[in-house]
Amino acid sequence: MNEFDIDKLYLPYLKNYQQIVEEWPFGFPYPFPFPSVGIRSSDGRRHIEKIMQTLDKEFENFRADSKYLIAILFIQMLLFPILSAQGQGLIDVSNETLDEDIRSDLRTISDNAKDIQKNDGNQRISGHTVVSTIDRSWDQLNLGGKKKIWNDEGDKGPK
Repeated sequence: MNEFDIDKLYLPYLKNYQQIVEEWPFGFPYPFPFPSVGIRSSDGRRHIEKIMQTLDKEFENFRADSKYLIAILFIQMLLFPILSAQGQGLIDVSNETLDEDIRSDLRTISDNAKDIQKNDGNQRISGHTVVSTIDRSWDQLNLGGKKKIWNDEGDKGPK
């Protein structure tokens, strides 16, 4: 297989995703099996903008595929479910705390990925490194295992 520039492949996806979230006031289908009840578009937009700004400013050594992966994971699999649960009264977390947790978790992922990168000898951080970093850092992440928001019972199934 020929080598190619991974950024050329993924940069259009990242830019397209940024455009979608910039135009978003929940104008696209909500991709989860639970309702988006109680999510205020202004709160969602503010959190999304902070995530995207952080990725643009503080993740210089990250390839486009890794930034795209982080954006999707944080927005689709963390932020939306948390905002939905917050709006339904299932969890009690303020928007300020959520902002702090997102910022802290992005910093933790960035720092830990850079450590892995140094050990691996790679120049730039890939999506694979991000997946490894999240797995290794789960208990350090506020929105991961640290605050026990999720049912981490794994194979035991739902309670």
